[in-house]
Amino acid sequence: MRVVEGLHIYGNEMRTPRPDDNHRWDNGEWVFDEELAASTRERLKLRLYERIDRACNAALEALSGGSLRMAEYDIAAIEAMTFKAAGYPAASIPPSVCSWMIEGRDAEQAANEIIDKAGQFKKDVYALREIRLKSKAEVRALVSDGDEREANAYVAQTISQISQMPWR
Repeated sequence: MRVVEGLHIYGNEMRTPRPDDNHRWDNGEWVFDEELAASTRERLKLRLYERIDRACNAALEALSGGSLRMAEYDIAAIEAMTFKAAGYPAASIPPSVCSWMIEGRDAEQAANEIIDKAGQFKKDVYALREIRLKSKAEVRALVSDGDEREANAYVAQTISQISQMPWR
């Protein structure tokens, strides 16, 4: 293809520039192609979903400290809840509760703090999940309506909000 004074030369044929990715050449002119447009919308939607997922995943990683830390917290929460359910028996304080008995905490205080932190973590995870799912639904609606600029702006705003949330 060569460009000559605003026209594009394809083989032996001169054409005006393609208006956008949603048009195809047909019988000497560019025509809108709904299949191309649908494909373009789908690619946009998936790119925006990926941006939302990356932001939520980064927030979850910051919140949890990573999968190994999450496993540690899960074990501590289970041990603390089991300890509490048993009535805080002094003879069988779980290791995770013992390790949190610092700075003057007794076993009951340590277990309750672990349980409270686990509850807050769960609330934060639910909040992130809600943001992720609501954002994807909004993107789906905006892209379906052809509002590409609005969809991009919405995702940028959502990512900004996620990054400013007071994760513990």
